[in-house]
Amino acid sequence: MHKTLIIRLRALGEPADVPELKAYHKTNRDVLAVKVPLLSDIAKEIREQVTLEERLEICQGLWESNIHEARILAAKMLEQARIRPEDDGAWELIK
Repeated sequence: MHKTLIIRLRALGEPADVPELKAYHKTNRDVLAVKVPLLSDIAKEIREQVTLEERLEICQGLWESNIHEARILAAKMLEQARIRPEDDGAWELIK
């Protein structure tokens, strides 16, 4: 599913804004210039549709893509996940 999300992020990006954002973030990783409110909406949508285990798998794939917005999306999907102390997989991914 993370590959589908990356395709979606690419479609939502603003290519004209990429050079400015790459310079601002001082990064060599891919930047798609997707607006943060869109990332928040996608994160909320995914959190409502999948289990914690599925979310962790998606987040791992998004993080490993090394795309700026995919990493932001992964973090947003975990920030409101109501992760319990015994959810070791989630804590390992966050670390």
